This record gives sequence, C-alpha cells and structure tokens, in this order.
Amino acid sequence: MTGVSKFRRVLAVTLMFLLVLAPAALAKTTLSAHSVYSDAHYQVEALKMMGEKVKELTGGSVEFNVISGGALGYKGPDLLRVVKEGQLDISEIVSTGLTGSSQIFGVRSLPMLINGWDEAEKFNRIARPYYEKICDEWNQKLLVVSSWPFADLWTTKPVKGLEDLKGMKVRTYDRSGALFVEAFGGTPLALPLAELYTAFSTGLVQGTISSAVSAKESNIYEVTKYCIPIQVTTSSSIMTINKDAWNKLSPEEQKALEQAAAETETWLVGKVKDVVEKDMATIKAKKPDFEFPEITPEFRAELEKLAAKVAADFIEKNPEAKPLYEEFMNSKGK
Repeated sequence: MTGVSKFRRVLAVTLMFLLVLAPAALAKTTLSAHSVYSDAHYQVEALKMMGEKVKELTGGSVEFNVISGGALGYKGPDLLRVVKEGQLDISEIVSTGLTGSSQIFGVRSLPMLINGWDEAEKFNRIARPYYEKICDEWNQKLLVVSSWPFADLWTTKPVKGLEDLKGMKVRTYDRSGALFVEAFGGTPLALPLAELYTAFSTGLVQGTISSAVSAKESNIYEVTKYCIPIQVTTSSSIMTINKDAWNKLSPEEQKALEQAAAETETWLVGKVKDVVEKDMATIKAKKPDFEFPEITPEFRAELEKLAAKVAADFIEKNPEAKPLYEEFMNSKGK
C-alpha cells in the first residue's frame, strides 16, 4: 500500500469517527418554558432569566424556549396536567389555582393567614415539601416557589369598622375571598378583572380584593378612593419541570438547572416587592387624593377572628390540608 493510499484510508477512518461523534458533541436540549402572562410580566422575565442562566452554566447544552401570553391556549388550572403529560417541559403556575388537584394549594390563600413578606417567605419554605410531594405525584419536579403581591381591599367609601362593610358588594377572585366577604356581611361577586372598571363605574360593586399590581393594570384606582391595607390574601407561583424531561438531562445539567432555579427564586423575592412599590407609587402620583387609611388594632382583631373561622371551616372540610396549615400556624406561635 502506497503512502498516499494509507493517508487516504486514515483520513477516511478519521472522518467517519468524527461523523459518529458529531451529533453527541453538538447535542442540545431545548426545553419549552411556559407562562400565561405577557413578556412584560416579571414571572416571564424570571423564566427568561432562568433560561439564560442554565444556558450559561451548561455551555449551551440546555436552553429554554419561553412561550408567554398564553399563546398555546392552556389555562392555569390545567397546567399541572399539561406538564404531567409532557405537552410542556416547564411551566409557571399560580399555585392557588390548583385546588382542583389538591386542597393543600388552597391553604396559601386563606384570608389574613399571612402577614407581611417575611411570613410569606416562611410559608414558602414550610410549604415546599408538601408541594414537592404533589408535584412528584403529578410526574414533575418542583423548581421554584415565589410569592405574589398581597391583595388588599379597594373601596369607593371609607371603611373604619365592620359596620362599614356590611352589605358592600365586593368583587372576589377565589373561594376563600368570597367566604371572607360573606363572613363580614358583604356580598361577593365573581367578576373578571377586565370587567371591574365598568362594574365600579356603574355601581355594580363598591369594593374589590385586589393587589396594587392589579389595581394599576386595570386602572381601578381611578374609580375607587380607598385602599384598606389589611392584606386579605396572597397567592404564589410554582415553576415545575416534567420528570421525563428532567431525567433526560445529565447529572451536570440537572445541577445547573437547580442552581439557575435557586438564583431565580432569590431574584423573585426582591422583584415582587419592587413591582408593588413601583405600582403603588404610580397610583399615588396619578391620583394624589387617593387614601390609604390605617385600621385600628380592634378592627384588625375583628377581621382576623372572622378570617380564622373561614380557615377553620376550610380545614374541617379538607383534612389533607391540615398538616401544612398547622405547621405554619405553629411557626407563628399560634
């Protein structure tokens, strides 16, 4: 065999070897990452940030395809099932909308259960193992738990005591809120946020349980005058990944995704506070005469007593939620 022939044979073998290795070397995993919110929403910003971080940590072997704005038509309560079935790899899901899957998720939104951001983060830490168990049962791994803004009571008239709430028609968005309104003698109305401005303008409602973010986005501060800061309720979001998609990642890639998720969760702790502060400042600037009256300790105590009754009824009817509720209450010394 001539030198040229040997060279050609070696070259051919080398090329074949490289062709075999090339797909592995160029292998890349693209995970679909979904949220029903628009690109401007901080939850979508968080998904994008997590995707960029995991891409950086894996050298590009894992990246996200972020799908926002509910473009695929999936509704919040369906997302646990959608991720379970692998129709999505990852999704951000409002946890308190998942009570149809487990009433454990309903504990978070019980009225006046959580007081302030520190307690909100404490609840997230305590709830995490409960959520992880549910996610595992639904063929997914929990990546992130994050708090939503607190929802206060926005009204067209001043509220100084229970007598001012009796008979008030109040828009609510979940069962716990509706039961709380009934407990203080009001009439709960389930209305979409998009219809709320008109409802206030026409006198259909005199109050709403809403966050500063919702109040600003829907412009309801224009048709109300008071925000009663009683922190009626707060929700949370979870981000999960389908277990089959998770198991296809290498150990190094899994570690990178966990790190990216942890950093994203930390970022969200500060971001939600910044969003609320910014939106509240916008409301005050656009409507300087809007009032944020403090309530008396006596009035708060009366409201908390009513809220406790709503919680007790919920726990009695949903015993599977009792361990999480009691663990959180014990952490507060109650």
